[in-house]
Amino acid sequence: MACYSLLESDPRVTRQIDWLVSAGYTVDTVGLGGLPRPTVRRHYAIRPLRGLLAFRLVRLGIHVLLPRRARFAMLEQARIPRELRSAHGSYDLIVANEIDLLPWVTGVGQRLLATGGRTHVDLHEYHRWAGEGSGRLATSVFGGYHSWLLSRAGSPVVTSRSTVADKLADLYATDFGVARPSVVRNSPARVELDPRPVDPNRIELVYHGFAELARGLHLLVDAMRLSSSRFRLNLMLTGGEEAKHSLAAAAADLGDRVRIVPAVAMDEVSRAINEFDLEVVFIPPTTLSFEYALPNKFFEAVQGRVGLIIGNSPSMVEITTHYGNGVVVDGWTAADLARTLDALDVETVTRLKQASVQCANDLNSEHEGRAFLASVAGQDASTPSS
Repeated sequence: MACYSLLESDPRVTRQIDWLVSAGYTVDTVGLGGLPRPTVRRHYAIRPLRGLLAFRLVRLGIHVLLPRRARFAMLEQARIPRELRSAHGSYDLIVANEIDLLPWVTGVGQRLLATGGRTHVDLHEYHRWAGEGSGRLATSVFGGYHSWLLSRAGSPVVTSRSTVADKLADLYATDFGVARPSVVRNSPARVELDPRPVDPNRIELVYHGFAELARGLHLLVDAMRLSSSRFRLNLMLTGGEEAKHSLAAAAADLGDRVRIVPAVAMDEVSRAINEFDLEVVFIPPTTLSFEYALPNKFFEAVQGRVGLIIGNSPSMVEITTHYGNGVVVDGWTAADLARTLDALDVETVTRLKQASVQCANDLNSEHEGRAFLASVAGQDASTPSS
């Protein structure tokens, strides 16, 4: 399992490790940080940049002056522990999460595979360079490098692929001219919970996840300013200290109507948010990934047995329409969100929470684990997710 992230705090990656172990695989990992799971046999930690490479200006010079393959070899591949070389021909399966290590996985990493071994790429969401609009030079230097990384996902040595939503699977199949990737949603394990009763005078909203302002978090705060005092917004945020400070400052005049509450371990999220009533997943479609988003928090909210307030995001709308556990906001402004909230009564909120019970029974990691294991085995890779 190879992923350029802090594996122990990456819920999608840790779930995949658990699924593989439960299926009888012996799992080694390559990534940032320490051992991600006690069931992992060996973890190869990606080394930090050292010497001159630790300086941003030096790395910028490398990006400007060197070809893409040389950049990757110097800035990324050189950080992968050399001890992996001794594992030549030792693995039946390589799973690459995201795109950052794809040139290594589809290049020298193939030497780690035994005869007949497979390579699976989990693309997660839709990858588009985040710096679009930054100017011609930046686009040429960094956007081109990003496109080069992503192109490796279409390599013929990749035997299977997965992503998080049906529409994204369609896009990748079209972009690369490959078999349609499998859909493996971000559903956590099922937990035994009942919906909490709703207080008509204090309807508790929650948003949990990484503090990323690009996901429209300021809109949630602004909606509180425009909506009835019946609603209180709880922000359970990880990382992004600057973003947290920005949100706290924006909500300073709202008193306890907007609270930043302590984050919990990822395995405890569903239980922690069970005390609230509605999860707000209102992500303006400023990128293709955001437009077709189907994030962890959506499914953690389902397991928490809370209702959902969502924007018109097709992947989420499909599920909430089927189960009746969410309300779709008509528009992408804070005023649109506030208007939707004010139209809710206690009976509606209670109904949404009750509808999440059946959704939680159907959408959980046990179901998604079967889809993932079938995908890495090369089964049903082009069949749309049900």
